[in-house]
Amino acid sequence: MEDGDRDVLQKNRMYLSRNIRETQIYNVVNGLHSQGIFTKDDMELILSEPKTSSKVFQLLDLLVCCGPKAFDEFLQVLQCCGCGFVANTIQQQLTGTQHSRLLDLFALCMEPGPGHSNSHTIMVIHSLCVRPS
Repeated sequence: MEDGDRDVLQKNRMYLSRNIRETQIYNVVNGLHSQGIFTKDDMELILSEPKTSSKVFQLLDLLVCCGPKAFDEFLQVLQCCGCGFVANTIQQQLTGTQHSRLLDLFALCMEPGPGHSNSHTIMVIHSLCVRPS
């Protein structure tokens, strides 16, 4: 998982725990299992937690260790499980964070050093804007 994705999840732990309901957590966990993100053991560990908020926290703790596709799969599963507003909120925050970082990068790179051109800088910034699928 990318650092930016991990940061957004960390900053939104409480938001996620308050907005994913008991009736939705099972579907979210099951959806991540069907996408190959979680193992059966991961599912059992998450669903064995006594409270919904504990289940969400356990899900997030495991999710950050599940590889580069985990974040995007999580957002897609949220959309499919009736948590579209949650997924949209997280995605907007990620987009805002990336936008801010890109503006900082752009400002730093506008004065190219020896052997560098602005076109190279723009290509680098473009490559950062495109999320791999």
